[in-house]
Amino acid sequence: MVLPKPVYESIPYAYLVAGVLTFLLIESAGRYLPAVFFVAAALMIFQLRHSYRQNQAEQDEAKARRMRKLARRLNTD
Repeated sequence: MVLPKPVYESIPYAYLVAGVLTFLLIESAGRYLPAVFFVAAALMIFQLRHSYRQNQAEQDEAKARRMRKLARRLNTD
């Protein structure tokens, strides 16, 4: 299932808000566990997306270097 980009990008923020609101609005000792899970999920998503995008950028740069090298080789022959 593919989500629209705005929805996909807003999910960790929604989790973060849900965690903070859970902590602030629920008057129970049990509020800590779901609040921590929501915040942890948001932070994990942020970290995973950052890591993936960093790797993609590095791969794209490596591919561009290979293409430039190939183009130089073809131009000199």
